[in-house]
Amino acid sequence: MGGFIIRMDEGAARYLADEVRAARNRRRLTQAQLATCAGVGPKLVHNIENGGGLTVSVGKLMALATALDIPVASLLPAAVPA
Repeated sequence: MGGFIIRMDEGAARYLADEVRAARNRRRLTQAQLATCAGVGPKLVHNIENGGGLTVSVGKLMALATALDIPVASLLPAAVPA
C-alpha cells in the first residue's frame, strides 16, 4: 500500500489526528480494530491520532477513510487558494 506520500505541516497533522479519532470513536472502534479493518499497522493509527502523522501515503489515507466509511477528503483540511 505505497504510492504517493503526503507531507503535512503540524496544523494539517493535528486536523488529521482529530478527524481520524472522531470518526473512529463514532464507529466505536479501538485503534487496533481500525488498523485491522484498514489493513494498516496499529502503530500508524496511533501515530496519526497523536499528531505524529506528518507523512502518510495516499493509499493508507484511502484505506483509513474506507474503513471509517468517510470521504478521504474529510481527513485533510481544505486547501486555501494562493
